[in-house]
Amino acid sequence: MDKLEENPDIILLDINMPGIDGFGVCKEIRNKQLPQYCF
Repeated sequence: MDKLEENPDIILLDINMPGIDGFGVCKEIRNKQLPQYCF
């Protein structure tokens, strides 16, 4: 989640990541109130 401070152009997420899955990461991005487009 620290990499989000660098404002990446694109983030590819895996649904089956250990610990936190892609859906959880997407929720965290939305909660940080950053400019985002999460599909």
